[in-house]
Amino acid sequence: GSLGQGVSFAVGQAISIKLKYGERAQKETPRVICLMSDGELQEGQVWEAFNFAVRRQLDNLTFMIDKNRIQIGNYVSQVSSSIRMEAKLEAFGLHVLEVEGNDLTKVRQALMKAREVRPVPCVIVCKTTAGKGVTFMENKPEWHDKVPNRQEMERALVELTKI
Repeated sequence: GSLGQGVSFAVGQAISIKLKYGERAQKETPRVICLMSDGELQEGQVWEAFNFAVRRQLDNLTFMIDKNRIQIGNYVSQVSSSIRMEAKLEAFGLHVLEVEGNDLTKVRQALMKAREVRPVPCVIVCKTTAGKGVTFMENKPEWHDKVPNRQEMERALVELTKI
């Protein structure tokens, strides 16, 4: 889909849950988790949705940003603002947690912490390495949307089995 539209959709889902459960919300009340990339933060509607989510106090909403610093064709820093993403998110009023995104235990712990954040949405910034574990793919923008050929795939699988 188009970049950024999932964020607006997630905000709509969080609002519908708030309307359905209202003040009766319990820990088992459904929550919304929106996965997105750092490259998506270049889309204006993302920031509009963040602003709206904070104003509506959608604390049943968690955004997870894959901060791998790469987007199709280049590094994010080459095409986007140099303002620290986390500071910008906090300036919008979002609660920000930072985590090593390649460590699933730490990601799970962050998701549990996010459940307790009130009264605004939480953003979990997952610092990841694109192509982690595959030496010829790690941190290389050209692999962000490239499909490996058979030989490259076999080499990647060999490297991944060593992790």
